[in-house]
Amino acid sequence: MLVLPKGVRHMPAYLSRSAQEELVDQVRRIVQQAPLFVPAMPRTGKEMSVRMTNCGPLGWVTDKEHGYRYQPAHPVTGAPWPPI
Repeated sequence: MLVLPKGVRHMPAYLSRSAQEELVDQVRRIVQQAPLFVPAMPRTGKEMSVRMTNCGPLGWVTDKEHGYRYQPAHPVTGAPWPPI
């Protein structure tokens, strides 16, 4: 039996299969418009161990030169983040 940590709730069948598939399709469309990128640590420039993207008017990014921040454009493509 799976024991979940305190504060975690497992809600089987909360979303129907078709709703889950639609959610995955929506995320894929966002990633097509704003490809995954690897953020870097401020000061050191060491790459983080994640690939990420954003959507909406501002996206969270970080890099060696400017540190942590929210900005309106993808750091690699320069395109605006896709809408939520």
